Amino acid sequence: MMTAFAHIRTAASLSTLLLGSLAFATTALAVPVSVTSSDLAHCDVLSVPAELHELGLGASSGGPFPMAEEISASAGLASASICPPDQDPGASISLTNLSGSDWSEVWYVADPETSISNYDGLINGQHAFKIDSVGANRPLTFESMAVDGIFQADETWFFSIDGYSNTNGLSPAAFGSCSPQAGPCTAGLVGSDSVGDVFSSGSIVAVGDPVPEPSTALLVGLGLLGLGLIRR
Repeated sequence: MMTAFAHIRTAASLSTLLLGSLAFATTALAVPVSVTSSDLAHCDVLSVPAELHELGLGASSGGPFPMAEEISASAGLASASICPPDQDPGASISLTNLSGSDWSEVWYVADPETSISNYDGLINGQHAFKIDSVGANRPLTFESMAVDGIFQADETWFFSIDGYSNTNGLSPAAFGSCSPQAGPCTAGLVGSDSVGDVFSSGSIVAVGDPVPEPSTALLVGLGLLGLGLIRR
């Protein structure tokens, strides 16, 4: 039978394990991004929540984004205009979800050096639109899985940007604005916050709850087990 001192020492060890596991879980998840938005009544109505996640190029594509926010992207030429009043076809983007999570709503936000014409409104002061196939502005042209507007894990989307140009000559698939020019990816630089960024022409922001990596889930489970043992 354990002595009172042994019980205290075990409880302290388990508490340390719990705190460590929770801290690790927090750092392994995607970093939320706070944005402001406004509708410009141009193509469709823009309605965006204040708290989002920025998705972007991860290590497999030479980018800075963590696994929980990783996508891959490439660009080509669009064959038709998306927002009817403009009649200005531009770029077609292939976007693959490598984050391991499903994202229920997704938006494109232009950087200050980027011009587009099929915008719905502003996110952080820059032209933006929802990537969907609803309304007058229908940039989402292909979903590799269910045709439901949900950017599922491992799914590839194709979407179009009308009238695309970038003063730095960057590709419309340059989604590398997760951090300043060097250093860890700790926060999103969306819209006007990305001024002068030579690694990014725009941002992808989304609504969803990234799931922990397997190792994180295991540690959280151990922490909860520890709490149960301490309680006993």
